[in-house]
Amino acid sequence: MSRFYKIFIGLILLNLLLLSQSIAQVCNNANEVYVLRSSGKVRTADISTGTVGSVDLNTSGGSPSSANALGYNAFNNKFYYFRRIPGTGSPSEFVCFTPSTSGSGNSETLLAQNPSSSSIVSGCVSSNGAGYYCIAGDGTLYYYNIAANTWTTISNTYKLSNGTDVSSNFQNKSGDMAIDGNGKLWFILSSTSDYMLYKIPGTLPTSAQSYITVSEVVESTATPTSSQFAGICFNATGQIIMINASGRLYRLENNLSLTFLTTISNTNYSQDLTSCAYPNSVLPILWREFTVSVNSNNTANLNWKVDASSTEREFKVELSNDGSSWRTVTTIPPFTSTTGMRSYSMKFENLSEGIYYTRIQGLDESGNTSYSVVRQFTITGTSRVRIWPNPSKNQLNLFIENNIPATTPALIFDKTGRLLSEQKVQQGKNTLNIDKLQPGTYFISIESPGNMTPFKQLFTKVN
Repeated sequence: MSRFYKIFIGLILLNLLLLSQSIAQVCNNANEVYVLRSSGKVRTADISTGTVGSVDLNTSGGSPSSANALGYNAFNNKFYYFRRIPGTGSPSEFVCFTPSTSGSGNSETLLAQNPSSSSIVSGCVSSNGAGYYCIAGDGTLYYYNIAANTWTTISNTYKLSNGTDVSSNFQNKSGDMAIDGNGKLWFILSSTSDYMLYKIPGTLPTSAQSYITVSEVVESTATPTSSQFAGICFNATGQIIMINASGRLYRLENNLSLTFLTTISNTNYSQDLTSCAYPNSVLPILWREFTVSVNSNNTANLNWKVDASSTEREFKVELSNDGSSWRTVTTIPPFTSTTGMRSYSMKFENLSEGIYYTRIQGLDESGNTSYSVVRQFTITGTSRVRIWPNPSKNQLNLFIENNIPATTPALIFDKTGRLLSEQKVQQGKNTLNIDKLQPGTYFISIESPGNMTPFKQLFTKVN
């Protein structure tokens, strides 16, 4: 290799090194998201600690005003957003930039002007990197073709699969949108009083439509702390992360409840939120209802519903006596329904008297597991048995009001179901010797013929 050629290659490598140092290393931290302030500055934020970075990733040109609708394109390493939204200045300014950690920030490129005269409230880049979607305050959905630098007006009419028009829910709302790895568009629509979550379950349109079919994921729900949501994104595991106008971060769980995470350290950067994650599985099983009703014959009916857009592979019905140790009672296969909700049911039978806990474990087509809420219920039956003291040290008193045979055994099991002790009991007061048991939690069980319901209760042995 000639000396000249070596020098030439060396200069190329040096330029590449300098370029890599000037471009932000985004998408290398699972807890990292990107937040926007109204002046158009973008910084990193950690969703576990709330720490906002100290370096701006861009240099805002023009005259930024109420910047919004931030999205990241993993294919060209560029952020897209409205530096100045329609209605706050003339003309509006839609821009993109390559992030930089040099301290001064990279400059922005001005792109084609959006045709809307209404404020843009949310926006995101498609999962294939080909386009950008945004929604205006009047509810109109727009598509921007990145390669062609052109805008298309899609529609301002939204309908559920049953034909119900929900367009009004998309108007005059704050919020944001994000697209998952399967190309499904998710909308958070929010005010200070309530929020809703919708998604487009079908193929995203890139041309004008008479209406857009959407599905409702979260119905109208009270907004926490009366601060409207301003941004959403996905984390790497497919959960939805949300930020409100006060800078509070939340995670939407699979049972559609909200978990408060933290407040970002610089609340000026709470105008919008985006991430690098495009997960294939987002809220795979949408739990709608789960109820338990107890019958008089020592049985309990379980009923639960999931959204029609859920992708369940199977359900496992689990039961527990203490709310921490669970056992699978049965496995139920899914059935297909394309509209509304899917309803499931099963029955617990021949339950002994006592307190029980139950939950449903759902497995989706991608192998992800989620759980319903836990329900507690009590089987009272016809037995009248009391034990004391609980916890106990060496002896456990047992009083039985029912008339039972004198040969009736009281059985003591550990939490794995292993029989440890068997002692005869009768009607009235009985004293059981438990001094040989190790400290821990145990079950005492009494089964007797006649009119007494099988009795089973937890007790604790202490030193």
